Amino acid sequence: MIKTLIIDDDNDKVRKITDVLGRVDGFDAQNLTYVGDIHSAKKLLKNHNYDLLILDIAIPSRVDK
Repeated sequence: MIKTLIIDDDNDKVRKITDVLGRVDGFDAQNLTYVGDIHSAKKLLKNHNYDLLILDIAIPSRVDK
């Protein structure tokens, strides 16, 4: 299984990436994590290992709620 992290704040883009990854042998959506800000990504990367990282170049530091 390919453990994947997507870091992107555009939900439409995340959905398109997930659709493409779904066609790859060994990919399972249960092993996919996505976040939309740098703060969340750093927390995950400190505690987990990923086989694949897909990173948007322009993402916010934190998500405003």
